[in-house]
Amino acid sequence: MLGLLIGGLILGGSAIKAGIENANMMSKPYTHLDDGTPIYIDRNCNEYVNGERMIATYDYKNQKLVYAGKRSGKVYIDPEANQRKRMDEMSEKNKREAIAKGMLAYLRYDHKREKSLTCEISTGKYIAQLKGKEDGTYWKYYLPDYEMILFSSPAEGDNGIEITQEEYDKLNILVVGTHYASDLYRYTCYMDKGAVRWKRRKGR
Repeated sequence: MLGLLIGGLILGGSAIKAGIENANMMSKPYTHLDDGTPIYIDRNCNEYVNGERMIATYDYKNQKLVYAGKRSGKVYIDPEANQRKRMDEMSEKNKREAIAKGMLAYLRYDHKREKSLTCEISTGKYIAQLKGKEDGTYWKYYLPDYEMILFSSPAEGDNGIEITQEEYDKLNILVVGTHYASDLYRYTCYMDKGAVRWKRRKGR
């Protein structure tokens, strides 16, 4: 009988201690949602938002993982949407900086292709290729609208649009892997130990 009494006191004391620990941990938020809503955590590392436990769940309609309220089903964190927002903000920053520098294109993240590409500011179209020909003319080619395509492959039947040398330079943002650019009027191409090199032509 005495053993049972002592055991009960120990268990009761442990429960009180756990309750105090939980109360202390839940008294202050450990982080916040993007909108400023506080997120609390208990002693078992369960997260709570607006008084309900937040759990990871699968959104079958949109086929993605989200974090939602266990009771309400309200989505509190959408990692995919957050990532999309961050990439869009980065693209807008690139655009502002390009305009400030007098460039005609900027690096923009395309969500369908899951790749950053050279985007023409005036049209919103993606540049596939920029070419300077030996006759001194310059040309631009656009990516097609459909999704699965190599970054430097122009649309079928695209014969290019003639542009000025200045426009070529302002579209050529010099980011590797976003478009193909060559200038055979001002530069000559040669091989050096298996690598392609470019050398400026004399007088140009």
